[in-house]
Formats: sequence, structure tokens, C-alpha cells
Amino acid sequence: MSDLNLTNGSQALKSIAAIITLSLKNSAMARKTKQQAQETRQHIIDTDLRLFSEFGVSATSLAGIAAAAGVTRGAIYWHFKNKAELFDAIWTLSETKINDFESEYQAKFPDNPLHVMRELLIYMLRLTTTDTQWRSIMEINFHKCEFVGEMLPSYNARKALYFYCYEQIEDSLNHSIQLGLPP
Repeated sequence: MSDLNLTNGSQALKSIAAIITLSLKNSAMARKTKQQAQETRQHIIDTDLRLFSEFGVSATSLAGIAAAAGVTRGAIYWHFKNKAELFDAIWTLSETKINDFESEYQAKFPDNPLHVMRELLIYMLRLTTTDTQWRSIMEINFHKCEFVGEMLPSYNARKALYFYCYEQIEDSLNHSIQLGLPP
């Protein structure tokens, strides 16, 4: 009887070890799969950016993006609901760059909003000449996107952002005047 319990105990330990090993492998696979999914998403965004820049948003189809990216349309729909969401993803890239730079300079020069504004504008102009991705995003947004149909919500979001930026500029100028800085 004790030999039977020892055998059953040994088998139970082996089973537990197998379950733990399988669990660890699945965990590693999930991370790898998540990383691969992120890489695929970024590849789709990069391809989308290139095609939107080359052909315009309206003339670029999701099937064309899928073919150019070497993925299925299902892969695109896994990451993005529609073309407008793809457009928003590339727009977010530009917003992130600007927001990060602005936050950094506001921290460096909290009492000089004019200096922050000046540096931000210079940074944006430099990006236009030195950063291909930024230049493509600006070209798409201002010259190669018709904000109609499914793109109309993106237009409304951009419009709200522009008004917010205008308010921020006005606040910065008013703050500068309060600090006695020449506008």
C-alpha cells in the first residue's frame, strides 16, 4: 500500500511539474504573441502612413494596406476598427511627440511661457525638415485627407484639438503679460 501511495505521489508531482512547465511555456508564448501583435500593429501603421502619404486617405483602401503590409484584412481589423481609426493612430504619433517635448520644456522653463512656445514652434518646424514620419503625417493631415464620411469624426476631433491649442496659446500669452514678459 505504501508503494502505491509513493507511486501515486510521484505521479502527482510529475503531473504538477508538467502543469507548471506548460503554464510557463504558455505565459512565454502569450508574451511573445503580444509582442508580435504589437510589431504587426506598428508595421500596419508604418505601411498606412506610407500609403496615405503617397495616395491620400480616400484613395487608400484597407485591402491595399493589407496587401502592402503583407497581412490579411483580418489582421488590420484585429488592431483597428476602420480606416479612420488607422488615421487616428498615425495622428497620435505626432501628438505624442509634441506633448512630450512641450512637457519637457514647461518643466525646464515654468516661468517663461514665451520661451516654451518659441522652442515648441522651432521644434515643430525642425521636425518638418528632419523627420520623415512627422512630415508625412502633416502632409496627410493638411493635404491628403478629405474629412468626409467615416473621416468626419476625426475632423471634429482635430477641430476640437485646434481650438484647445488656440486657448493654450492665448493662456500662455496672457501668462507672459502677467509675468511682465514682452509678447
